[in-house]
Amino acid sequence: MVRVICMRYKKEAWAHVDIPKEERIKRIRELYDVLKEYPDVKYEGLWVDDKGRGICIWEAPNAQVVREIVEKIWKRPFPDLIIEVRRIQ
Repeated sequence: MVRVICMRYKKEAWAHVDIPKEERIKRIRELYDVLKEYPDVKYEGLWVDDKGRGICIWEAPNAQVVREIVEKIWKRPFPDLIIEVRRIQ
């Protein structure tokens, strides 16, 4: 398993804070429904600033699996960047 980060930072794409709360709740429910198909994937959460730039953190077999999940939920390519990262010790 690897840690995967999805980043959203392009100005034209800063939409997280503009999405109505009801829509965000709907997407989270859809996410957890889709995650039932991926028992080895863990979604750790979304962090955003007041402009909507943000990151999602995942634990998954690889970045491609996360991309597949994200595109199922949003029905389109969504993050600006999806990368596998590791902790430096």
